[in-house]
Amino acid sequence: MAVLRAGRPRTVSARVLRSLWWLSTIAVNGRAMATRIDAWLTQGFTHQRGSRPMCRIRVIQVGVGGMGRTWLKTVANSDQVDFAAWVDIDPSILDAQCRAYGFDPQHCYTSLSDALDRERADGLLNVTPPQFHEEVSCAAFEVGLSVLSEKPLADSMEAARRTVHCAERAGVVFMVAQNYRYSAVTAALRSLVASGRYGAPGQVHVS
Repeated sequence: MAVLRAGRPRTVSARVLRSLWWLSTIAVNGRAMATRIDAWLTQGFTHQRGSRPMCRIRVIQVGVGGMGRTWLKTVANSDQVDFAAWVDIDPSILDAQCRAYGFDPQHCYTSLSDALDRERADGLLNVTPPQFHEEVSCAAFEVGLSVLSEKPLADSMEAARRTVHCAERAGVVFMVAQNYRYSAVTAALRSLVASGRYGAPGQVHVS
């Protein structure tokens, strides 16, 4: 699938999908668990059957304070993903993170539109507050970028539907970091429910 904007082609491929999935999984479950799941899901397919390492993808991260720090660390430690640029509305946060990670300030922006116009990337990490998820994700979709977004998908059902429609129209990958399904606790609970040992669940309390 390809999306064109101002003569700049964007291609959604298996490597982008897999690399965004890898980031999402490793951020919550850790590298060891992500590696085991990755091998299980891609048996016989990984790295084109071992022919050569997968090319690294480049992402723009929007939001580098707060939860954004977790994603900065995740990408910095990744062997599949590199940063193309950072975006944050607070210049002081950008400056502090540049010093902390040795990132080039020339690739830091307080305007998302400037970053999208000037940088070449394969995807975007949306680590903004929920009320901005739709705006940021759709801006990326419109230029053909795949998006990995922090949860929730949006701040309302209407915004969520519009965001999904925008992604479908653009023909790009859209993922939400809802990856606790692979945690040990979740896996054990699923196995217990599937066993039918205690019958069909009628209500669940989580604390």
